Amino acid sequence: MKKVLALCVALLMVVVLAVPALAAQGAFVSSPSTNPAPELDSAVPDSEDCTAEVIITAYANRANLSEEDCVALEEAYNEIVHHTSDNPFKTILSQLAQKLNCNTTQLSVSDLFDIDTTHCATHDDHGGFTITLKVSNAAQLVGILHFNGTAWEIADMQSVDEEKNTVTFHATDFSPFALVVDNGTGAPILGGNDDPAPNNTWWIVLIIVLVVLIAGAVVAYVIYKKNKKEVAAA
Repeated sequence: MKKVLALCVALLMVVVLAVPALAAQGAFVSSPSTNPAPELDSAVPDSEDCTAEVIITAYANRANLSEEDCVALEEAYNEIVHHTSDNPFKTILSQLAQKLNCNTTQLSVSDLFDIDTTHCATHDDHGGFTITLKVSNAAQLVGILHFNGTAWEIADMQSVDEEKNTVTFHATDFSPFALVVDNGTGAPILGGNDDPAPNNTWWIVLIIVLVVLIAGAVVAYVIYKKNKKEVAAA
């Protein structure tokens, strides 16, 4: 009987440890240190006089950036991973969730990368770019966040093509960008609703707890009956 109780306690501890992972807001889908950068499909400058080339660098390749850009990308990473109640990333994530009419627990970051320009000495006078990226998760993509070194902002995402797996957005300031996806922990994010979509994470936890308790009760009953038969036989 003690072994059964120990097993149940162990299983419940696993459930408790899993709760923070299910409810972590803004966590990465997977480590950005292993993700390649999204592929550049096209970059159309606002000015016809612009000769700049757009360069995308994955977080995994941040060592190739200048010291300043590397520090900014690492700061963006730290804010995503270690965000607190007053963290700028949590604030911008909440704003995006409100815009999408969903809960922040439904949002995760799939990619973190740097965008920069080169080969244009007077680019500051040329405005920005309309950029199209090839991504691997267009169907789940719900937003793009931009970190300018001191603050986060919601990028101007113009369109998503799920068939071509591309996303198009406009940007004038280049530094770290994060792709935000629907992590599937709640109701589908459709947008345009008056009420936020409910978060169903607690249902998952409740079901796991019930399964553990029922399994423990069944095992305890089987052992009880076995012990009872052994006593009667003696």
